Amino acid sequence: MITTAPIIFLESLTNCTTYFSFEKYGKIFILVDENTKEHCWPLLLSNNSAFKNAILIEIQSGEQHKNLSTCEKIWQLLFWHKADRNSLFINLGGGVIGDMGGFIASLYKRGIDFINFPTTLLAMVDATVGGKTGIDFLNFKNGIGLFQQPAHIFIHTGFLKTLSEIEILSGFAEIIKHALISPMPENWQTIKSINEINKISAAELQKIIEQSIKIKSNIVKNDYKETGERKVLNFGHTIGHAIESYALQLNKTIPHGYAIAWGIIAELQLAQQYCNMPNIEINQIEKYIHTNYKNVFNFKFSSEELNIYLENDKKNIDNQISFSLLEKIGKPTYNIYCNEQDVKKAINYLEEIL
Repeated sequence: MITTAPIIFLESLTNCTTYFSFEKYGKIFILVDENTKEHCWPLLLSNNSAFKNAILIEIQSGEQHKNLSTCEKIWQLLFWHKADRNSLFINLGGGVIGDMGGFIASLYKRGIDFINFPTTLLAMVDATVGGKTGIDFLNFKNGIGLFQQPAHIFIHTGFLKTLSEIEILSGFAEIIKHALISPMPENWQTIKSINEINKISAAELQKIIEQSIKIKSNIVKNDYKETGERKVLNFGHTIGHAIESYALQLNKTIPHGYAIAWGIIAELQLAQQYCNMPNIEINQIEKYIHTNYKNVFNFKFSSEELNIYLENDKKNIDNQISFSLLEKIGKPTYNIYCNEQDVKKAINYLEEIL
């Protein structure tokens, strides 16, 4: 069983020095984008003298910049600033920053310590938890990456005040997924009872975040390298990642959570056919997602356009498209191989309702 990174909830950013010795590092580098530089970095800096000499590295926001070219530029900066193996790399941002920053730190001089300060709901409940790092390659979502745990994860929900409603909804899609695969039925009942996601109180949202992290962490501890049980976390992601990859090809941006929510709807059709998932549960989930995740991005796709990405999904074995599906709410399964025609029908169904 793997020991995952310590996850600390901070009421105040000042408290992070209570849990971690930043002074033991020779140099500290902090990766931001233009949004976290403006809204989050000032909060972190004003509350911590440990960061007064930190070197800020800024990149452009967006999935389209999570690539090898951006990594090369950051590695060049690290060499230029003479970063050594006693340097610390801090990721201050959402999923793109966390995925790519962890990847960069893990490879620089065979690895330097890194810490995640997730600033989006998506990063807090999913991207920053579990030790996955990576970048997109040839438009394939997370096509290159590795498993590497951060030294610490600090979660400060105050950062969520800087987010748009769409970004909150994007992160909440992973919370929905975690609730659906959780063996505890009360988790889905809690989520289902929330009629307006963007009107949840801060206190209630923190409880939901903590529970969502617990669901994922328990799975990761049992299967760190994703050889078995951890694959259930990919529910909604096979088709969801294909949608994201196709968007990258078109130079369009679609929030990860929206793609996953739509992927869940499509994969529920496969769950019905391959796992005999009850129609009453499928309709319940689909209605909830469709109500909250309407297509507001003027973005369309077809099964033919997604097929190349489905064929290259990381979970595939022997050229068979592999899915993680639900037998019922609270009972996920994995390594379900679906034929191309059935996948096409599921995507076509999704196209019709979006």
